[in-house]
Amino acid sequence: MTWREHALAVLVLFHASAVAVSSLPSTRGLLYRPAWKAPSVQDELAAWAETLSAFGPAWTGPELEDTLWDVATTVADVHELLLAPFQPYYTCCGVRQSWQMFPAPERHPARLHVDVLEGGVWRNVYVGRSDTADWNRSFFDQDRIRTMTYLYGWPHMRKLVPDLVTYLAPKAREDFPEATELRVRFWRYRTASPEEAAAGRIPEGAFEPGASVRLR
Repeated sequence: MTWREHALAVLVLFHASAVAVSSLPSTRGLLYRPAWKAPSVQDELAAWAETLSAFGPAWTGPELEDTLWDVATTVADVHELLLAPFQPYYTCCGVRQSWQMFPAPERHPARLHVDVLEGGVWRNVYVGRSDTADWNRSFFDQDRIRTMTYLYGWPHMRKLVPDLVTYLAPKAREDFPEATELRVRFWRYRTASPEEAAAGRIPEGAFEPGASVRLR
């Protein structure tokens, strides 16, 4: 083999190794403990703890959470060590992996509600996926905005909701000249089980704190 062929073989091997390592799943994006306290995550932990307990020692949800946190932290540290030699290559080629697969279904979604205060009475003007309360729907239906409002429904992201209210205020002032206040809230509910859906039973929910702003 010529030196060019040797160099090409080394490059191919390096590239294949870089792709293989970057394809390994990482837990770094999961290492924000407050997010683990969300109802959907706690439901998953409780369900898995019950399943594991059926095949061995008894587990509780909190015990499984602590164990998985330690495992996730270790996996993330090892993954970063493996990635370190290839980071300049990823940067040069622009091939960083920035997204993760969905770990579990959202069993406790939060639905966006937007209300205006008119004559001392709150009026609902927008509800996610509603055909009647559809104010400013062209804005809310954008893919990026839907992603944003989904994230705002998580407790640890709620601090960003005032920014959304502030952004919506100018259009609300224009579209609702009699309104004196605008508020954004999230309705948290549990998705129906197959049996509940078949029987037409809708699980109850509750509003969680949001944010509001004066319009006048």
